Amino acid sequence: MKRYPGIQSYDRDRRHLFFGRERETKELFRLTVLQPIVVLFGKSGTGKTSLIQAGVTPMLHERRLHPVFLRINQTDKPIVQQIHALLEQGEYLPYNTPDKLSLWDYCHRFAYSEAGESFTPLYVFDQFEELFTLYADRPEEQKQFIDQLAQVMNGTAPEGHRRSTPPKAHFLISIRSDYLYLLDRLSDQIPAILSTRYELSDLTIDNARQAIEQPALAQGSFDSPTFSYSLDALQNIMTELSQEQQTNIHTQSREVGGFQLQLLCQRIEEKIIASHADKTHEPYPIITVTTDFYGGTPGIRQIIGEFYNSVLQKYTNANTRRHVQQLIEEGLISNGRRIILEQEYLKQTYQLTQADIDQLTNERLCRKEASSNMWYYEISHDTLLKPIISTYELRRDAEEKMRLAEEKAEAYRKAAEAQAQAEKDRQLRIVAEQAKRRANIFTTIAVIVALLAVGAGWFAYVKQQESEQTLKDLIKTQRQAVAAKIYAVAKNYDELGQNDYACQNYQKVLDTLRQYPQDSLYLSTKKEMQKQCKP
Repeated sequence: MKRYPGIQSYDRDRRHLFFGRERETKELFRLTVLQPIVVLFGKSGTGKTSLIQAGVTPMLHERRLHPVFLRINQTDKPIVQQIHALLEQGEYLPYNTPDKLSLWDYCHRFAYSEAGESFTPLYVFDQFEELFTLYADRPEEQKQFIDQLAQVMNGTAPEGHRRSTPPKAHFLISIRSDYLYLLDRLSDQIPAILSTRYELSDLTIDNARQAIEQPALAQGSFDSPTFSYSLDALQNIMTELSQEQQTNIHTQSREVGGFQLQLLCQRIEEKIIASHADKTHEPYPIITVTTDFYGGTPGIRQIIGEFYNSVLQKYTNANTRRHVQQLIEEGLISNGRRIILEQEYLKQTYQLTQADIDQLTNERLCRKEASSNMWYYEISHDTLLKPIISTYELRRDAEEKMRLAEEKAEAYRKAAEAQAQAEKDRQLRIVAEQAKRRANIFTTIAVIVALLAVGAGWFAYVKQQESEQTLKDLIKTQRQAVAAKIYAVAKNYDELGQNDYACQNYQKVLDTLRQYPQDSLYLSTKKEMQKQCKP
């Protein structure tokens, strides 16, 4: 067993490792025992599920309350049928209880006892915001469940129902604070739904220290040996993982995000396990974790950064991943600070779907909150800023190097093109000058010979025709040489995967040899064009 759950929640089996929430556990337990309906709310990642599972539920037995965890996220069946299936799975209902009854009936039929004593159920609706998110496009089903839930919570029997006595039940609703306002919409149907609320904030510095130190010192069967933290390491961790919070009296306090803390401590424990993998002798001396052990501030940022990169990799589509990265690194951070952006703006500006955005909140990389009937998003914690900014700088450097490489390749292409054209022009000038000189020579000879004899004129004419043919042959040879160089440039671009540039140069080869359609280079180039280039 690991000492720290990482991104998972503490459960009942890990209650002996759940530290730093003693006050919150006692307060929520007291409310749960005394009040029939309690709403636990807090930001994503504050540890609401851990508080319920590892903090409150182990204490319920002494008050004859039995926790029954209900998640209504199986959207392939109606909500009340999901609850029936969960109650039946826990053996809380009589055998063969029909799955078409009302919530009122199921609560009446609930039965759990120990040593002959009956227990009152505490129905725990964890992540209750799913009622509003998963069923947003199924308003009728949502309404039917709320109506039935209101009957049980209000103690009002369904019309014409023979069991009019309210069933014994307590309810604990856990919901993210950004959805709390939606519970207010149920107040007309369930007046008491927000009467008893308990807000769970991030860990205080002292509580965070307990959550770090105590699991490491716990005795038992763990994957890692017992270890402790040096004062410098604790101070370093607190400094990096804490952020300023505004309290109700407008003063500032320092709080530590439980999610980031658990993520870091789990990585430290994994490093300890790896360093002792080949040691078989026990007991081990207590290891002291120093800043050097995990790399100090750079090490913390690297661990948080690895978490950020792991979230990005869950976007399998490369374009979507790039848009998400631009949103996080350039949209939600300005001048090294977190900023908030409105939901529709995110979708339009970064070409993201609602599912893409929801994944950021589900992975706890971002959090959202409602204001004026609109949703706003921000990066979930200040501790993520520096690793994200570092990742952005690396990405920006890589993109700049790629841009420079592309510019270099473009410059090379243009230089090669200009060089080829210059060589072509030079060869043509040489050929023209040679032809001109030869023509002048033969013309002079022809004139002289014509003066000597009329018959010699024919000889001069023949020689001139041969000279012109020689000129044509020479021009053809020069064009073939120029075309061969351009063809080599095209093949080079082809090997680099730059198809557009390759096709442009293939076309130049064809233009150079257009007068010689039977030339072998012309024919092979034409085949390359037909195979690789758009018509």
